Order: sequence, then C-alpha cells, then structure tokens
Amino acid sequence: MPWGLPSQSTDNVTEVSAKFIGAYTYERHTLVANMDLGIVQNEKATLPIDPKTIGGFLNLSGIPRNSLIGQNLAFTSLVYRYRWFDNDFGLFSSPLYIGSSIEYGGVWSDPDINFQDAPLYQAASVFAGINSPIGPVMFGYGFTEEQFDSVYLIIGTTFK
Repeated sequence: MPWGLPSQSTDNVTEVSAKFIGAYTYERHTLVANMDLGIVQNEKATLPIDPKTIGGFLNLSGIPRNSLIGQNLAFTSLVYRYRWFDNDFGLFSSPLYIGSSIEYGGVWSDPDINFQDAPLYQAASVFAGINSPIGPVMFGYGFTEEQFDSVYLIIGTTFK
C-alpha cells in the first residue's frame, strides 16, 4: 500500500427503522400516538454511523433538545390536546389549546446492550398554546422520572 493512503476495510451494517404517527380527533379532543424505532448493528465501527438524537418538548420533555445521542433509538409518546375555547385577539382569531403528554424512550450506542437493557426514560409534559400569524405559540413544562425538568416557550416554529 502506498505511503499516505488510508487502509481499506469492510463492515457489515444492518439497520432497521420504523416510524408511526397516528392522530384521532373527536369534537374538541385530539389524541396523537407516536412510535419511533431505529436499530443499527455493525461489526467494526465504534462510533455511530447515523447518530440519532432525542430530547426536547414532546420528545422526552424535561431533557434538553437533542441532548441524548446514540446509534440506536426507541421512543413512543401519547399526546392529548383539548381545544379549550376560541378567542379573538383583535389582530387574529385562534383557539386556545391545553394538553399533556406521556413519553418513553431513549438512545444508546453500546453494541452489548440489547433493546430490553437499553437506558430508557419516562417523561411527561403539560402545555398551552395558540396558532398565531407567526406560527404556534406554546408554553409548556416537561419532566422525567430522573428529576430532569424544563420550561418551554416556543414562538413561531414547529417542534420536532
């Protein structure tokens, strides 16, 4: 092999990904279910090939946004939203929503950890919000069973 060129190697990678989002609305009540799974197995790589992140509002609420990073991801949530009342703010009319969520999931990279032994968190949130001309305006509080908590003020952006 000529000097200065990197050595070549091969690796076998298996990736399984699945995502489900379903919503049901009845009168003023909306229920949204979310499931996300991403498992990557490789023989040689020690760093995540396609790292997955989790954390933030409705995505393990209470943990800072995208602060958990790993090669494998398992996440599920159930979000309830109630259209409390319709309000006229003068410049625009918009309903006021209140809601809550329960969330469970996490990420990990250690190939010796299987799905049953993965470090998974339980989280929940409560929130209120409106749709405005600049986008959603949300105020919420999220927390985990490990005593992590966060307060959210989201203005004009969607949350992921």
